[in-house]
Amino acid sequence: IVTAIAAPSQLEVTFKGDGGHAGALLMHLRNDALLAGAELAIEAEKATITKGTRDTVVTTGSFDILPNTVNSVPRQARLGIDVRD
Repeated sequence: IVTAIAAPSQLEVTFKGDGGHAGALLMHLRNDALLAGAELAIEAEKATITKGTRDTVVTTGSFDILPNTVNSVPRQARLGIDVRD
């Protein structure tokens, strides 16, 4: 007996910021694409928990950063998000 059907929806979101050297780019001048992407991932989870149905789930399953080096401010972040309800 089928009791529920999950309707999956997947999306890819790309944030573009201003990259630069971590030591030279002052904090108040940064436009960090990774932080913008992280905020979206957190807010998607919060919204699902507070506004979704009991069976709604969201997963940020991929997070690709450019240039992906420890001493660079990320200039691009691409998230893969899966939503099922």
